[in-house]
Amino acid sequence: MGTMTIRVVPTLPPAVVTAVIALTMLGVAAIPRPIGAQPAPVRSGAAPRTFTITGVVRDSASGEVLPNARVGLVSSPRAIQTNADGRFALLGVPGDPQVLRVQYVGYASRLLALRADTVTGPLSVILTKAVVRLSTATVRSATDQSPTVVAIGRDVSVQSISTAQVEAMPSIGEADVFRTLQMLPSVAGAGNGGASLSVRGGTPDQNLVLLDGITVYHVDHFFGLFSAFNTDALKDIQLYAGGFPARYGGRVSSVIDLTGRIHRDFVFDAAFSDIATPLTDVLAWRQRVSAALEKHLDHLDPGLVELGLQHEQQHQELLLMDLLDGFSRNPLEPAAYPTGAGGEDPEEGYQRGAAEAPAHPSWLEMAGGLVEIGHPGDSSGPGASPGAFHFDNEAPRHRIWLEPYAIATRLVSNAEFAAFIADGGYTRPELWMSEGWTVVQQRGWQAPRYWRGEWEFTLAGRQPRQPEAPVRHLSWFEADAYARWAGARLPSEAEWELAAAGGALPQSYGCLWQWTGSPYRPYPGFAPAAGAVGEYNGKFMTSQFVLRGSCFLTPGGHARLTYRNFYPPASRWMASGVRLVREVTP
Repeated sequence: MGTMTIRVVPTLPPAVVTAVIALTMLGVAAIPRPIGAQPAPVRSGAAPRTFTITGVVRDSASGEVLPNARVGLVSSPRAIQTNADGRFALLGVPGDPQVLRVQYVGYASRLLALRADTVTGPLSVILTKAVVRLSTATVRSATDQSPTVVAIGRDVSVQSISTAQVEAMPSIGEADVFRTLQMLPSVAGAGNGGASLSVRGGTPDQNLVLLDGITVYHVDHFFGLFSAFNTDALKDIQLYAGGFPARYGGRVSSVIDLTGRIHRDFVFDAAFSDIATPLTDVLAWRQRVSAALEKHLDHLDPGLVELGLQHEQQHQELLLMDLLDGFSRNPLEPAAYPTGAGGEDPEEGYQRGAAEAPAHPSWLEMAGGLVEIGHPGDSSGPGASPGAFHFDNEAPRHRIWLEPYAIATRLVSNAEFAAFIADGGYTRPELWMSEGWTVVQQRGWQAPRYWRGEWEFTLAGRQPRQPEAPVRHLSWFEADAYARWAGARLPSEAEWELAAAGGALPQSYGCLWQWTGSPYRPYPGFAPAAGAVGEYNGKFMTSQFVLRGSCFLTPGGHARLTYRNFYPPASRWMASGVRLVREVTP
């Protein structure tokens, strides 16, 4: 058994006790004192001393921490629960020798005799799984009492399931967390056999899904047929179908709180890893799929193969954006690509794009007139659009009339956007679209998505914000408000394409996607293809705005002049920036 600690806690003011509890739960010594100092002796007539017992509860087989284990004294009915990390801090323990009882459902209880003069460190309590056999329970009716139909407890809306239950459920292919949840009371599938959930009549977007406290936005894949969670990586699953605790912020439909497993021997030594066999199976399955694809590649539709490859390139960019979003919500602010760690560093791409800004910014005047934009649909793609491939939303090529305009030769910088903030940019409703102002008020926006005072959070962790670098991670609402404040506007996508076609527009590619003022709508003459491929873009041509260019997270070779990216106007987790346009009098 590991070591354990009992610390002397004299009578303290409530505020100090609160601080002690918080520090103890974080594994920090409860009462700091000089090295070698001993607890002061108890004076006659003084209040009895009490102790604080801290520790962690683990599974004997895997070493996994056990959350919500019950910890208490045999001599007292009072007990506490371990937190999500399996840790506990029992305060106010009387000074005489005590027996600590640790209990967890499905495990044998553990009794520990404690003496203050023999312990030296935090408790490490190891529990072993055991079958608990209950004695026969007899239910009798009492005629002289009113029957209790339902006993309502504080956790009546909380339902917990284990990964063992998920894996035991019948399924097509791998075990699926969300399909198991669909079998619980008050929960149903959202339709079409997918992995989405409808809880008490709510819609999937009204569910809050958390993995180790981090919000998960994309909970399914492959058109919703599978959820995105591997049961081998999960330890605990809780569904709150109502009565949400305050820490979840008042949700409309449900909260799905998933706790991941923490392996001591995760990947570094596969011979001792609990997930070695599943990981080996996954890699073997991937090899089989790859071999089958290579065998039949010549017989597949080349157009569909190319579309699939291009789609996976989009995933590469989105994965990095999701990673940045997830890490930014972690209070420890981890770095996905630490500076100086070697290998590919996405931030270096951003720095290269920032360096392309001209030393003396200016405006590039364009005559406008009757111009053509869009992909022609053959191998003669315009500008930086070589090759025949393009997404269907980039065509057909068509004519459009443009009035004369001038477009900025560089993207808006951090310093310029800071001036907008200093001038009350986020507090002046006249600068914002009505819907945008509502979003600002509801979400409490005061700066770009990843700004942290004079710093900003990046894939390299928290970094000093560079004044002359392009401001990034802005929503369309923020870009539009800034342009209005600056006495300019956002370019239309036709204006952007015409200016970039000549190759004289710095920072067109590889730095940040650039918002335009153009709603995402089909080009004149657009007709979606028959079948599922026609839904790839056509069904999303509403309530979104177009971004042009590419960003520092875009895979090499994926960008082209006619590429039309699109996002809702309130989104700002993607690598987006601002380029301005102003009117020119003929």
